[in-house]
Amino acid sequence: MTTIRRNPRVMLGLSAAVAIITQLIAMIFVWVIIGEATALEQLNENITTEEALEFLATTLGGLAIVLFVTWIGTVFLTGMLTVVVGRAAIGDHLTMAETWQHAKGRLLRLLGLTILYTLIWSGALLLIVIMSILLAVNSPDAALAILLLGGLAAGLVGIWLYVRYALATPALMLETSSRGNGGPAPIGVVEALRRSGQLVTGSWWRVFGILLLVVIIVFIVSQVIGIPFSLPATLGDGDMFTMAGMSFGALVVSTLGGIISATITAPFSAGATALLYVDRRIRREALDIELARAANVELPGRSGGFGPEGTPPGPR
Repeated sequence: MTTIRRNPRVMLGLSAAVAIITQLIAMIFVWVIIGEATALEQLNENITTEEALEFLATTLGGLAIVLFVTWIGTVFLTGMLTVVVGRAAIGDHLTMAETWQHAKGRLLRLLGLTILYTLIWSGALLLIVIMSILLAVNSPDAALAILLLGGLAAGLVGIWLYVRYALATPALMLETSSRGNGGPAPIGVVEALRRSGQLVTGSWWRVFGILLLVVIIVFIVSQVIGIPFSLPATLGDGDMFTMAGMSFGALVVSTLGGIISATITAPFSAGATALLYVDRRIRREALDIELARAANVELPGRSGGFGPEGTPPGPR
């Protein structure tokens, strides 16, 4: 929260910009679906198969667009906010232009990292689901058993992998390595995953607890902000179980709530992950000494180059 207060224009400004774009696109999609649902509701039992399939295609197509835009926006926002928080750790307060200058060369790699990271922690569960669907045609009982038992095992493995590589994004956005010509260069996707694994090793439960706490806080804040803005939709023309009949005004108010919620929670979530990364490097690699040197501050009793766990400082 301190970083947000000290960099409100960059952190809240970036979050608001991304939230406005993604929420407006989602609002357009929902309004189209409301129109389609209302038309089908008026037909009642006279809905043809073609009309039902057309509605399903419109829904899935629009949902895919919304999810893709939201995903791209989240990747962009996370990368930019991570740079702001990382630089704030050494006392730098970046402008929007400076943040873009630092982040732009790594955003494409961050996109690749996000895809690979998602496949790593969710790949086993996705495979179990696909196998269950294929087996359900000829052997429903076997499919259900595989889905339940395999899904449980894949879920536990997925959680472990999710936490193990959760610090790959700040590592990618903040660390550099020396190349053959001696100049610093951003680390690669695989190296970022490896660095996250190194930092999380020995502290998996601690990282898991912090990440879980962040998720709970973000959920609670989102609900506290979002529920009042959803009241016009649930108490007005529409209801909480169907979108059909929801007024455009209620949809606009709900979208406004989503924008406000995302603007507040996105910096907190990205900042928490970045600060967790800094904390792990301080504990394992004496990053506090490097930060103190960058800020021209001497830390009492911390003149050595080794961390409390006896490991030398890692890549900068």
